[in-house]
Amino acid sequence: MIRVLHLFDSAADWQQRIGATQLFDRLPLTSRCDVKGRPAGRFECQAGAMDGAVRRSILPGKRRVRLFPRPFGIDFLTAPALRRHLARERIDVIHAWGIAAAVAASAAAPTVPLALELFDPNISERQARQLRSIHRPAGFALVCSTQTIRRRLIEQGLDPDLAVVIRPGADFAVINAAGKRKLRERLRLSDRDRVIITPEPATRDGGQFAAYWATGVRSFVEPGVRLIVPGTSPEQARIARLARQHRLEHLLRCPGDAFAFEELIAVADAMIVAPPGDVATTAIAWAMAAGVPVLGTAVYAIAELIADRQNGLLVKPDAPRRLGLRLAAMLEDRELLSKLQEPARGQAYTVFSVRSYVDRHARLYDNLISGTAPGEGIIDSALNAQRPTSESAGAYRRSG
Repeated sequence: MIRVLHLFDSAADWQQRIGATQLFDRLPLTSRCDVKGRPAGRFECQAGAMDGAVRRSILPGKRRVRLFPRPFGIDFLTAPALRRHLARERIDVIHAWGIAAAVAASAAAPTVPLALELFDPNISERQARQLRSIHRPAGFALVCSTQTIRRRLIEQGLDPDLAVVIRPGADFAVINAAGKRKLRERLRLSDRDRVIITPEPATRDGGQFAAYWATGVRSFVEPGVRLIVPGTSPEQARIARLARQHRLEHLLRCPGDAFAFEELIAVADAMIVAPPGDVATTAIAWAMAAGVPVLGTAVYAIAELIADRQNGLLVKPDAPRRLGLRLAAMLEDRELLSKLQEPARGQAYTVFSVRSYVDRHARLYDNLISGTAPGEGIIDSALNAQRPTSESAGAYRRSG
């Protein structure tokens, strides 16, 4: 039995929740045979959090999440309580879902195998220094949801042999079970409304304002267009405030935390991801799985998943208002957007398989415990499904 402690810090959001939930639900079902040939469970998952709010929200249902508080807000001061827990529970692997969690885990148990899962390619110099300080040649892995993240880590001086790409899992069953019609009613959306969604959470650099501007412009020729800005954040509040000032609040739906992103994506007709730079792209994986056309800026992280006019639409990054005008024009071609749905869904089925996500993590844990290279036997599921499209981002930047 391999005991895995999943440790969350205050940076955890819906992406960590989804990934951890899939592992909690399915890893224990990953089995092997005992000496008599009978199936035997291989994994036992436990959860811990360094933040009280995250502890209450990170895993659904009645799963127990132990709190490891941070005195004075200092990460490594979590170490004594965490060290006692690791020894008492005989933990074999620590799976950190944030850099602060990885720092605390390394301070508590520098010899226990450690995997750090990363979704955001924006890694600051301070975070890079922290990662360089805790990295070790064996029993340590950086799990990257995209090749863009892996490249950023290598550029920051991390060992490429420690960085493994495991694509997030988009659960088709969850999308199909979302209950599109009933959810639309609860969001005050009619069958005639055309619903645009943005990724969660909204941030100043996340492109949600450009999506709001595009929706506002589009509403003058298409009154039934609506925009969902999921989650809660200062930027989401700012956009809601602007909508009231512009008398466009009827276009906006801000459900807060009442609905999960994986439910909301099922009611959308298109998703706008329009940041000026690289961002986390798990939302794009779910949009592709839901058959929701993606309109995005041609930055490297997005162009890694979206090829223009093949499985989505790309536009050159620009100032938010000018970008909003171009996105509004792109929403005009419904026939093209409709043609992009099936190719995107087919690629999502291949690239963002939940089973592959779980199986690759099981292999990763085995590698860490055995001292094998973290990426041994783990192949990026996107390599055979679609050519890397970072070239597309460069072409867009060179044009116009």
